[in-house]
Amino acid sequence: MSAGNFKQLVANKMLENLNRASQKQLNEASRLLMESALVNQCFVLNLQAMNQLELGFRAGIAPAELDPAARKKYRSTLRRHIEKKAKKSIPDELTKGLYGDIIKARRLTWGKTVFFMGISFDSIKKLIRRFHEDFADKQLNTSFDQEAFTGTTQFDHGKDGPAQGTFGVATFGVSTALDSGIDKKKLLATTEQNLQALAVKEFGAQKGTAIARRLYNFVASFEQVVNPDGTISAGASLFVTALDKEGNLSRAPFEKKEQELILKALEMSVQQHLNAQQYLDFIGSSTLKEKYSKVILDKFVNNITENKDLQKIVKLDPKILKASLKSSAKTDGNKTKTVKSKAGGKTPKGGKLATLNPAGRGGRKQRAQQSKVSLQTFLAVLNSQLNKRVQKNMGSPKLENQTGRFATSVRAIDIQSTARGFPSVGYTYQRQPYGVFESTSGSRFASSDRDPRRLIEQSIREIAAENQIGRLFARRV
Repeated sequence: MSAGNFKQLVANKMLENLNRASQKQLNEASRLLMESALVNQCFVLNLQAMNQLELGFRAGIAPAELDPAARKKYRSTLRRHIEKKAKKSIPDELTKGLYGDIIKARRLTWGKTVFFMGISFDSIKKLIRRFHEDFADKQLNTSFDQEAFTGTTQFDHGKDGPAQGTFGVATFGVSTALDSGIDKKKLLATTEQNLQALAVKEFGAQKGTAIARRLYNFVASFEQVVNPDGTISAGASLFVTALDKEGNLSRAPFEKKEQELILKALEMSVQQHLNAQQYLDFIGSSTLKEKYSKVILDKFVNNITENKDLQKIVKLDPKILKASLKSSAKTDGNKTKTVKSKAGGKTPKGGKLATLNPAGRGGRKQRAQQSKVSLQTFLAVLNSQLNKRVQKNMGSPKLENQTGRFATSVRAIDIQSTARGFPSVGYTYQRQPYGVFESTSGSRFASSDRDPRRLIEQSIREIAAENQIGRLFARRV
């Protein structure tokens, strides 16, 4: 298993909401989505948050001072400003389920200590900044330094609610896992068990159990955030709280650990419900040789050794004990004929683990061959490699890589079979502004050397050749 593949699937699903390129890292994808206008932000203004905002403001007006009268006016004016900008109608999704639990646990009250703003994260930061600039100018006759404010006070999602990364991974992770076809109830039940086991191992019984329970609440509430089609729900919200800079930075490692626990639990669950080939098709492995996981193969093999009916069909080979970690397969279409892997995990009663070789043939040389992937699998393979390959192939006299926007915009969207049975890949890229370089564009910039289609199709054919796909057509759609 390559954990990066599952992470990329989750990132892709997030980025589909933003029409962004798919080769962003998971944390960047989560940040882009959770801070975008698609997610409605709530603003916490309890005593602790108010104190922190005031500290930041005082840093921003230094060396000017904030006397007791001005301090009182600052607080009352800021509260009225937030109350005025907040939405009067609170979505039902925020009063029940996960959000209702958060409000209760943090002892927050709508309209008093927490406000539904219904705007993006950046919009909230701009709102606070403009208030500070205006108050400093009109009430104190001084200027406001935003950098000094940020050096003292920052805005955080994890203080009074789920951190944006944790929330994004939990909700979109479940949505991504369900794309594999696993039943929702089965997936959630398995994920809960895996989260519990992983958290207890990482943090100990008492602390681990509490963390697992909290993280599972995020996982189980995915439908409050993600619609069945993978888009953001109208009620999706996060809680923004003013926090000291050091406190905000100190949270990052723990939040990363939480995300890793959720991702690992979800990926383990997917593996438990899919067989080896199904899992590979799902994650879009580039080649069986490179991407077959020791973990998934061990589980697949153990399932066979423990199932008497399967043992009658599949011949078991004790040589698996000496096989290398890197595995290979030879396939015909979607049917896997040979799988070779290093043994691990439990040894069955007979002391034997298996090489899957249903046909009972195929020597060492034959088994070492790279797989011929199915068209469905190849589309996933192609998209997992295409952006980087295009970027690698760029350079004079072809298009040159300056901003990275062109390379990351390239995406294969379908694979069809021609009348003679050859695969035909349909692809897109950002036509504005790069379409002017197509040799048939009629533009004064038209160039056979700089034609984006030649660059993309070269990259597609290279990846196809590496996956033992011979003749192939490519078309811009």
